[in-house]
Amino acid sequence: MLKFLWFEDINQDPPTLKEYEFRRRPFGLTPSPAILPSTISHHLSRYKEIEPEIVSLLLESLYVDDFAGGAYDDDDEALHIYRTSHDLMGKVSKSNCAKILGISWNEDSDEFCYDLGELVEYAKSLSATKRSVLKLSAKVFDPIGLFSPFTVTMKMLFQTLCTTSVNWDDELDGKALTAWKSLVKDLQALSDIRVPRCYFQRLNELFRTHEIHGFCDVSDLAFAAVVYLRTAHSNGDIEESKDQWPVDPQPTSKDNDEAYNEVMKNPHPIVHSLSGISLNGSVHIERILDPQRYNTKTKLLRVTALVIRFIKKTRKQPCTLSPEVNADELKESEKLWIRIQSTDFAEEIECIHNGCMNSRVNQLGLFVDDDTIIRWDGRIGHSTMPDDAKQPILLPPKQEFTRLIIREAHELVHHDGIRETLNCVRRKYWVLRSRESVKRMVRRCVTCKRFEAKPFAAAKEPALPSSRVNDEPPFSNTGIDFAGPLYAMANRESKKVYICLFTCASTRAVHLELVPCLSVSSFLQAFRRFVSRRGLPSRLITDNAKTFKSASKEAKNILRSSEIQREMASRGKRKQYIAVGDVVVLKNDSTPRMFWKLARVKELIKSQDGVIRAAKICVVNSGKGRVIELRRLIQHLIPLELKLSPDTENDVSPAVESAPKEESTRQRPRRS
Repeated sequence: MLKFLWFEDINQDPPTLKEYEFRRRPFGLTPSPAILPSTISHHLSRYKEIEPEIVSLLLESLYVDDFAGGAYDDDDEALHIYRTSHDLMGKVSKSNCAKILGISWNEDSDEFCYDLGELVEYAKSLSATKRSVLKLSAKVFDPIGLFSPFTVTMKMLFQTLCTTSVNWDDELDGKALTAWKSLVKDLQALSDIRVPRCYFQRLNELFRTHEIHGFCDVSDLAFAAVVYLRTAHSNGDIEESKDQWPVDPQPTSKDNDEAYNEVMKNPHPIVHSLSGISLNGSVHIERILDPQRYNTKTKLLRVTALVIRFIKKTRKQPCTLSPEVNADELKESEKLWIRIQSTDFAEEIECIHNGCMNSRVNQLGLFVDDDTIIRWDGRIGHSTMPDDAKQPILLPPKQEFTRLIIREAHELVHHDGIRETLNCVRRKYWVLRSRESVKRMVRRCVTCKRFEAKPFAAAKEPALPSSRVNDEPPFSNTGIDFAGPLYAMANRESKKVYICLFTCASTRAVHLELVPCLSVSSFLQAFRRFVSRRGLPSRLITDNAKTFKSASKEAKNILRSSEIQREMASRGKRKQYIAVGDVVVLKNDSTPRMFWKLARVKELIKSQDGVIRAAKICVVNSGKGRVIELRRLIQHLIPLELKLSPDTENDVSPAVESAPKEESTRQRPRRS
């Protein structure tokens, strides 16, 4: 019933079948009810000659684990059957070591037994490969962690092999092979290990003190921790050898402060301590939790509540069993953080306790409430306002917890400015130099900058070109533009007419010509009339821009025609100053400000005089979700005082380079 067939060599063609049998009787199989009587019968048959009557009675009366038999009207006989069968069955199941959840346990000595002789032979049969390292580490069953010095070395070796290009079945060489041989050699030392299961040797003594000592170590490859139980008896004896444990008294709070100050001379980012914490009195909670790591007050209070719950559990104090943090725990955490005011107001606290007064205590009417929190007492004690508003909590202006309180109030009023934020803070707290602190926080608020920040100031206007300031005859440098339409009566019909405007660049004199339409021929006729009266100009300048929406397309076509282009001057450039990598808001007068897009400055564009007047920006196309490149004047860019890191810029650049060439090189018309 406990045999099965399997392939002797699965790679053989065709494979040979081989019969396997369980060495131990498993529990939970279908034939288990039949296996149990057979096993009991096998063991009882060895004691048939010693106790034939009891063995025969047990074989006949046992059903699975129930005994249906006994004596009739004879108590002594029944007691004899019970004692004899109990001793007999005890001999059947008697063994030095028993398996309990996979761990060998010696009942006589009450010890855990570990014998890895079979594992040593198995390790010697394996080849030195990456696969063998994983096999051997998986073979060690150590739920308690007693073999951690050995298993962690094996895991470190496997971790090192995974970072290299070693395949699963490649033979190890060099340092890896040396480490494998050392592991196999160390495994041989784990042949017969016994660990006592009992913690205490003197069970009849009532007056004992127990201490838990924890040790932890960490490196780049692994970390480990161990906890020892130290028991001291009433006569001064220690459960272990005295030379292994310190007998000096425990450090006081003053010693802890001195040790902390010594450590902080060369601070380490994870040097924190929970020792000596008093949840009721003054405590340096900022030494345990760094408030700068949290961007909201709620997150900081929730983490603090979990730390307090852990401290209470270690001290076996009553605490909440719910996995979620409740309101009472958040209030306790908030009071713990508020008590950091004792650091900044130590002089005021001393004056209050001694009954003396100083300028601040006199001016604000400070007092200490039942929770050892400093409050300000004003003249509105008889109002209907809440108690927290009538007697607000005094807070220092430069503490990180104060900054989180101001930020929470600022978000609570939906970024509604300094005054509303300040009013919200003063509902419960009184911050010294509060308006200054609120202003400092609002200036750093990115959301407020996006909606209230002003664009970059326009660059200084450049010097006028020589054509505007030289002493030349009028209309030597002439600018051309269209105006209209106007409506004129011709043959009692209203027709559209336009004005072709010629202006002198130096004297600002104006010459007007009336044209019937915006065609090329009409413009050339007007230009000939202008030349016949004012003379041929040496330079023609046109802005080539929209004059009126109704005539914009025709005006562009006229001014860009091949005939007119021969007589028009070249156009100038206009550029702007911005720092590369700045994050800006792209101004768009056609949409509300909250829908303006964010952009990143990629390149600065300078004019001929070296002044920055425009920039190339990268913006995400909302329709297609890809990055496109645009050119915009700096007057259309609103700064956020943010700059992308080089890594982020590298991540964005490929997307910009992969954009279609038509979109990335598109330019706006340039003015003359």
